[in-house]
Amino acid sequence: MEAPVSDWPEDQTAHVTLADTGLRLGEVLNLRWKDVDLDNCVLTVLRMGRKERKVPFSIELRKALYKSIPRSGEEWNAHRDLTNACYRLKIEKPTRLLHALRHSWATNAVKQGMHPFVMQRLLGIQRWT
Repeated sequence: MEAPVSDWPEDQTAHVTLADTGLRLGEVLNLRWKDVDLDNCVLTVLRMGRKERKVPFSIELRKALYKSIPRSGEEWNAHRDLTNACYRLKIEKPTRLLHALRHSWATNAVKQGMHPFVMQRLLGIQRWT
């Protein structure tokens, strides 16, 4: 059985993935290494109903992903790592911080001139509310 991408070592790669792509936390946690195309910088994300969408990512994330190819026995837990980082920094962990990265991505995409329809497709939003 193939190791999920969420089994990354504790190097914050998944946090970078959330910020770089705007994916939902569940989508990142469900990624498998077969869904990562390092050559073309594209992730294949399964949507509800088993539909797929392609999400591009940056060269910086490509480098982080390449370094994070799993070694046997390593696991990654986003919530645990975030809690530990906040504890080390002596700050209170904000609620829904990981989801806030999705909102930050969308805000930056709009600021950089991304068309709303393109952003909607990349984020996997069925319809605006």
